[in-house]
Order: sequence, then C-alpha cells, then structure tokens
Amino acid sequence: MVAQTIRKRAAMSACTLRQLVNVLVVLSSTAEDGEIEVRISVGPGADNGVWMGFLLPLAVLVDAFKYPTASHTNTKASIPVLSVGLLLGVVSTLISAIHPMQQTIGSSINLFTFMSSCLTAILMFEFTKTGLFICILMSFLIIFSSHQGLFVLLRSCPRSFTFGEACVVMQAFILFLYSSVANLYVEFSKEFPNDCVDTATVIIQVGLLGVALICATVYTFMSLRSPPAFYTTVFVVSAGFVIPFLHIILQSRNRLLYVCQIVLVVYWIVCSVVAILAVTTQVKAGEHASTRVRKYFHLLALAVFIPGILLRFCLLYLASGVVLALFVILEIMRVLHMPPLGSVLNEGFTAFVDEKDCGNLALTPLYLLVGCSLPLWLHPLGQWGPTLHLLSGLLAVGVGDTAASVVGSRYGHYNWPDSNKTIEGTLACIISQLVVVMVLGILGFMENSLGSFLKTTIAIVGTSLVEAKTDQVDNLALPLVTYILLVAQS
Repeated sequence: MVAQTIRKRAAMSACTLRQLVNVLVVLSSTAEDGEIEVRISVGPGADNGVWMGFLLPLAVLVDAFKYPTASHTNTKASIPVLSVGLLLGVVSTLISAIHPMQQTIGSSINLFTFMSSCLTAILMFEFTKTGLFICILMSFLIIFSSHQGLFVLLRSCPRSFTFGEACVVMQAFILFLYSSVANLYVEFSKEFPNDCVDTATVIIQVGLLGVALICATVYTFMSLRSPPAFYTTVFVVSAGFVIPFLHIILQSRNRLLYVCQIVLVVYWIVCSVVAILAVTTQVKAGEHASTRVRKYFHLLALAVFIPGILLRFCLLYLASGVVLALFVILEIMRVLHMPPLGSVLNEGFTAFVDEKDCGNLALTPLYLLVGCSLPLWLHPLGQWGPTLHLLSGLLAVGVGDTAASVVGSRYGHYNWPDSNKTIEGTLACIISQLVVVMVLGILGFMENSLGSFLKTTIAIVGTSLVEAKTDQVDNLALPLVTYILLVAQS
C-alpha cells in the first residue's frame, strides 16, 4: 500500500513537471516595460525533449575527463568549461520556464543567466589561466548569447525543433563559433604544429563561418532574398572572406590535404550519384517515401563513412565539414525557392519529408550527416581515437536505428508501453550493432576482448532502449547517447 502510494505520487510529480514545461506552448517574445515573456513551442507529436539539452555538454565533459592531456591549449581547455556554462544555461532556462509565478520570465532569465555566467567565468579563470577580464567578457557573452539565441531560433523556425533539439543546435553553434575564432587566432600565432587534421579543421571552420555569415546576412536583410542579390552575397562572402582567409593561413603549407586519394573520392562520388538517383526516382514516382525507403540513406551513410574512418580519417573529416556547409546552403536555397535548384529541392523534400519535419526546415538529412560526423568532430584524439568511439554515430543511426525500423515495421507485434516502437525492433537494434562490432573486432579494426565487448554491449543496450522510448529525432539524439556511454566506459 505504501509502495503504491509512493509510485502514485512520483507519477503525479513527473506529470506536473511535464505540464509545467509543456504549458509554454508557443514561442513569443514581447517587450513591455523592459520585460520579456518567453514561451516554448514543440512540434506536434513530440514532447519537449528537455533531456537532450544536456547531451552535448556532457559529451564534451566526458571527453575532458577521459582525455585530460588532449586539452593542452587554453582554447581546448576552455571548451569543457563553457560546456559547464551551457549546462547551467539549460537549467536556468528551465527554472525561468517553470517559475513564472513570483516574478516575470524576463527578470528570472536575467537572474539565473547572470549566476550561470558568473560561475562559468570563475571556472574559466581557474582552469585556463586566462585574464580575468577576458574570462568575464567571454563567459557573459557566450551564456547570454546561447540563452537568447535559443529563443530566437525557436521563434524564427516554429514547429521545426523541440526544446531539446533547439538546445543541441544552439549549443553546437556557440561552441563552434567560440572554438573557430579562438583556433584561427592560434593559427595566426602559430602556437601549435600543423598536421592534416589541423589543416582540415581550419578549412572547415573558415568555410562554415562563411556559411553562417551568409545565413545571418540573408536573414537580416530581406532585400538579399532575390536570386541576383543572394548569389551576389554568396560570391562576396566567398571571394572577400573565405578564400582570402584560407590563403593567408594556409599559404605556408606545401599540401592542403591528401586530396589525391582518388579511389576513395571516386567511390564517394558514386555513392552521391546513387543518392541523387534515389531521390529523383521517388520524386518521379509521385509517392511519399516510406520510413523503410528513407532508411536506405542510412545505409548509404554507412557506405560513405566506414571506409573513410578506417582508411582515410582526415579526408573524411574534411569532407564531412564541406558537405555540412553545402547542405546548409542548399537548404537556404530551398526555403527561399532560389532558382535553379529551389523547386527541385522542394520536390525532394515533399517526397522524403519525415513526420518530425513539421516546420519550414528540412532537418532530417542535416541531422543524419551531423549524427554520423559528431564523433569525428568531438573526439579530442581525432584520428588517433579508438575506432569504436569514432563509429558510435554510425552504429546508432546507420546500423541500429535502421535495423529497428525495418524489423519493427515488418515483423514487430509487441509494442513497448506507451510507445509505437516494438520490442522486436529493439532486439534487432541491439543484435545488429553487436554483430557489426564483432565483425570489426575479428578484422582487427578495434579491440577484440571480452571486457571491451561487454562495455560495448552496455552502451548499445542503453542506446537501444533510448531509441525505443524517445520521440525525439533519432539521428541527433542516439549518436550523442552512444558516444557518451562508450567514452565514459573507456
């Protein structure tokens, strides 16, 4: 009787917390008497996904604890500290959302965000040995920017993100922006030796900064959304920022990268052609792609990423950043109906739109690329990191999620409680990933021991259970969960 009462009260408390967060149904920002009211919109059919807001900072912190020697520069040492600040920022946002009774949301935001910024500044001063003024300035700028940027993102792209997904996107952007500016300063000052990955990082960061500049400019100035003005903006940013910047930084290097790996590049081109043909065929058929058909692109991701990780990490690392920039530019062209590709891209989006793509943005393909690439971008050891860690995104999305979807939709009969996911699909998710890990171990690409296999099994089972219960975007959530579990046990 007592146990039943406790369970009932716990369920009521959980329900109350969920209602407190979900009561903020629409994102709006209105300025009245200096106060700001903020309400959060979530996509239909999905909960707020608050837990996702903690994944990216946790992944960075796990890396820092497991590989402390990798943070040998102030830039790398400050990233984990800023991740703590971003974690506190999520907490302060939630407190602001569920504590509107005694004070306005605006004053609550100021109070809790201010406290988060102060603590982040203290930690940065302690662990990076940077000047106090710089620590305070950077902490306040980054925490306040991430806090307000989250609301701007949700307001600008309604129904495109849940709260948790928006947190991940904004956190990633803030960390990228900070690390890019700091890293490019280091490159100018020549504080560390240059190798293949360092060179690729510079190219990716400058290119993505250029894309971010294009996005910000087109978003701010409506007059730049006509085709002549848009393409002029792209040309000016490329010719006036990206190319000169890369020339200045890379002019002293004899080689950009081992881009002459012709066989692998040709193979990737073939995979891209296959993907384009698949989209074209589906569009011409005039039918909406089923979940099973969309999973073919997960298999293509496996075909692209696995050879790159195992054979030419640096080339894949560069290509992933370049393709991300290309995807963002193409998405801008689709949203703005920019000729000559805007209408074609819209037809492809209509044919392959996912049920979670409720807003104006086609985020599923972007999330697939990001989910597969995140371990490459996050791991502090880069190409020298354990192969299993680098493959974590592919295991979760390319192998596990695909197997769960195909087997669950065809053979699934027993559903998980309060979920449309099936137990058969979850078992397929677990078994398929374990089989891939065993094969790679036998082939000598990763450690092949009982202890390592047991740790991997724990991570795979944990991620598969998350896949079975969550209604957030699998392509973004599962790679982060797998990565955290694998690195934490290493």
